[in-house]
Amino acid sequence: MRDLRRQNSTGSEQGAEERSIEERRLAWDWLVHELQKLKREAGLSYAQMEARLRAKGTPYSDSSLERYINGKVLPPRGAVKAIGELCGGDSIRLLGLWELARTSKSGNGGTGLTVGANPGAGSVASASEGSDDHPVRWRLATVLIVASSSGVVIVLVLVMMMLLTWNAGVR
Repeated sequence: MRDLRRQNSTGSEQGAEERSIEERRLAWDWLVHELQKLKREAGLSYAQMEARLRAKGTPYSDSSLERYINGKVLPPRGAVKAIGELCGGDSIRLLGLWELARTSKSGNGGTGLTVGANPGAGSVASASEGSDDHPVRWRLATVLIVASSSGVVIVLVLVMMMLLTWNAGVR
């Protein structure tokens, strides 16, 4: 009986960890999509973005910006904020997505995300940078994103169940 309880708790912990990894993957994909959309709508090249950010005192190279925006590496928090502000995006929402994408037990959560390609600026420790942000707001944004992605998963499961039931009735 004790072994059965231990086995059930391990199984549910694995399920929760798999859901957590999937949520981080969704947040990562969403963050990349939003960054690409902002760049496209701003109509800026990576070189133009680099020049404008450098003029504001936020130096990120055009090659780093390309890696961040195309999802090759997880950008540092400061880069997400800077890109959002430069391109007219909602920095709070972007930072909430970034927070979700970066959180994990092992640093990359087994999702294949590379944290911090830009060595002094892009480490996980940079999460504390930007004390001028409103942490309550971006944490709220994180909670809302998790809740909405969980809702999407539930809707997809319900649709799949309805389709399976409908297909079984057709036969």
